[in-house]
Amino acid sequence: MGKIPFAGTPSDSGPNAGCSAPPRAFQPNDGLIPLYWPHGVRPAYSGVLSDQMWRYVPFLGVLSRNLNWRRFIRPIAGQLNAQIMLRPSVWDLWRSTGTPVEFVQLLSKEVADEMEWPNNHFIPDDPLEIVMFQHSGGDGGELVQILFSLERRAGVRLNDIPNPELFQRETYGEFVGRCWAKVGLSAWARALVAPAPAVPTTVIGER
Repeated sequence: MGKIPFAGTPSDSGPNAGCSAPPRAFQPNDGLIPLYWPHGVRPAYSGVLSDQMWRYVPFLGVLSRNLNWRRFIRPIAGQLNAQIMLRPSVWDLWRSTGTPVEFVQLLSKEVADEMEWPNNHFIPDDPLEIVMFQHSGGDGGELVQILFSLERRAGVRLNDIPNPELFQRETYGEFVGRCWAKVGLSAWARALVAPAPAVPTTVIGER
């Protein structure tokens, strides 16, 4: 596979800092190493920024977005998708994090839908900046939409969750933990993680 035509710099943060390959031998049967930028190169978003500049110009906005998607986003998105598609169920990895799996599954589904991942099998050690990589270019408002959806459910403000200083060095597990710390005391969250009520059973012959 040829080098991705995507300008960037070697990743210098996160679990796979500076690596051009996974940190250990890649085993297709487990697939549970953290997500990593192909070739260890973090995308430079200059092309995507130009897309933002032209987005509202008739015809040119559509043309710019399509060109940027083909040249910059599609190649790297395809390789990231290949990484996560190898993963089986990941939810047991979250049980030791202190964040309820029910909340992790819900939030991960929101993230996967907004960022257009093929599934929501994110693990705690995945770099947040990779998990939040929008696979079709997006409009920059995807994270806001994810948090707004949580706000509506929980009735809690999440203004301070987006933190540009943390974005390139925070793991997805840390991000999920910060979200849970905000919403975990809400009635919605308590209902989400409450055990299902026991179903009464009737013994044959019992009156």
